[in-house]
Amino acid sequence: MVEKVSGYAIFLLDCDGTIQTWNPAAQAMKGYRTDEAVGRNFSMLYTDQERIDGRPEHNLREAAKHGTYQEEDWRQRKDCSRFWALIEIIAIKDASGNLTGFCKLTRDGTDRRKMEEALQDADRRKDEFLAMLAHELRNPLAPVSAAAELLSLQKLDAESSKKASQVIMRQVKHMTELVDDLLDVSRVSRGQVKLDIRALDMKIVVGAAIEQVRSLIEHRDHTLAIVAAPSKAHVKGDEKRLIQVVANLVNNAAKYTQPGGAIEVRLSVTGNDVCIVVSDNGVGIEQGAQHNIFEMFEQVQRTSDRTTGGLGIGLALVHNIVELHKGTVTCHSDGIGLGSRFTVCIPGLKVEDSGPERRRVERSLELPLANNKLSILIVDDNVDAAEMIEFFLVTAGHNVTLAHTAKAALTSLKTAVPDVCILDIGLPDLTGHDLALQIRTLHVPAPVLIEPLAKLAERMKIAWQRKRKGGGGRPFLA
Repeated sequence: MVEKVSGYAIFLLDCDGTIQTWNPAAQAMKGYRTDEAVGRNFSMLYTDQERIDGRPEHNLREAAKHGTYQEEDWRQRKDCSRFWALIEIIAIKDASGNLTGFCKLTRDGTDRRKMEEALQDADRRKDEFLAMLAHELRNPLAPVSAAAELLSLQKLDAESSKKASQVIMRQVKHMTELVDDLLDVSRVSRGQVKLDIRALDMKIVVGAAIEQVRSLIEHRDHTLAIVAAPSKAHVKGDEKRLIQVVANLVNNAAKYTQPGGAIEVRLSVTGNDVCIVVSDNGVGIEQGAQHNIFEMFEQVQRTSDRTTGGLGIGLALVHNIVELHKGTVTCHSDGIGLGSRFTVCIPGLKVEDSGPERRRVERSLELPLANNKLSILIVDDNVDAAEMIEFFLVTAGHNVTLAHTAKAALTSLKTAVPDVCILDIGLPDLTGHDLALQIRTLHVPAPVLIEPLAKLAERMKIAWQRKRKGGGGRPFLA
């Protein structure tokens, strides 16, 4: 029966530890044939240092004393390779209770050990990430709190009030970017991002990405070299997401390169792929940190302080987006102080496919001043958020009604139907989606449900244009 057991090395020892039997699983696990093991002391399975320390004898004594001895530790095979062993030594006694030998069972737990180490490492990185996130979010709160307190005193002149407001706007923008990054990597990693795939010219993508981080490059006085492919560099992809990938890599190069350093962005066509290589002569990356640099929450300590640190999610996001495009991203650095190089390759557009559309990169739209006023209902249980949206819309010339629950919104709709509804998703008595469905059933023509609140300005402009042209239908935003 023991001969047929797989996965467990099972063999008998005499009282002195001499091996008496040796099953096939023991040979497969430890590398010794039966004739090489039987008759030899089981201390052959321990390292030289363990034999010097008396470990084999200690384990047998403990098993004889307590009936069994269990441990987990590294063990050595015949070829000197190591594996994580789950070991039990069982004392064998006769009817009179006299010790007659031992049975030793060993299971290879290397895979389990690696999994545990990976979980521990992930937990460590998560703790470091949470600490950094708390640090990154707390820092902007101090100036926001101070500026808000000053404004509440109502003793500031116009210039001072403007300065305090600008402080709040800058810090809120910073916090919004952090939260947006978190939401982005969460959506992408869970497969909840729908890519807007179309033919693209990667030269335009690279140009738009560099434009996003140009201010940081200029602020740190870097020299930026852009080497464009001499031939067409067309791919099928999501323009916004690919700009995000390149901008992230160039932004990292700018942050982790000393002021006055050099950054190169090289676009090339290699085989069937279009590749973007972002290299710098900055602080570099340790060899051991490069294999997991694209993992979530990974934060490589590339500088002695944390002033240029991030949340450890940017490169994870890059990796996930590139994978969604069926591409690859790699990292290389010769070590600390020797710069780094990141290479992204995306499958190129086939010759028979149509070329990319010539179009401008999407820019954020400003809310237009209303030539024709819109009536707008805002439903949000966050009073501050609702009042701030109301403030901006009223400033733009629209009529605004506030409601902080779905019930209050439905009551309001009985007296007047607005042109636009802005619905928060998470309301205390009903979800924004369910509220929108109820509104649709109550009013004809059925309004259009548009979910991304971030596109408010664009949708407001469309609604305004429809109103001006006398078009039917009312847009509803959630």
